[in-house]
Amino acid sequence: MKELKRLLRATGYSLQGIKYLWTREKNFRLLLGATVLVSVMGYILPSISQQEMALLLLAMALVTVAETLNTAIEKTLDYASTENYHPLIKVAKDVASAAVFIAILFGLAILCLSLITP
Repeated sequence: MKELKRLLRATGYSLQGIKYLWTREKNFRLLLGATVLVSVMGYILPSISQQEMALLLLAMALVTVAETLNTAIEKTLDYASTENYHPLIKVAKDVASAAVFIAILFGLAILCLSLITP
């Protein structure tokens, strides 16, 4: 019973995080919209196989997770820094943003490959 309460509490924290992302992070909403769009298109387009669709969904999940971690890193660094600008904080934020960008590029590559496959 104690483990169930712990699991429910952890789930509640996760849902609070999703609510925060949904209400305050435009990029998160855009990513979820893109995921829905890709899912619908994958269902409609006969040329996309189930395996390709699974890869597309995996790519979209990777991008969403990267964006979520990017937001967590940015918020933590904003809290930790009392300075208006610090070069190391800029590097950390840029690298976290680069992770999202790299995930998006791989997602686009998977999408392109799935659309041109005979």
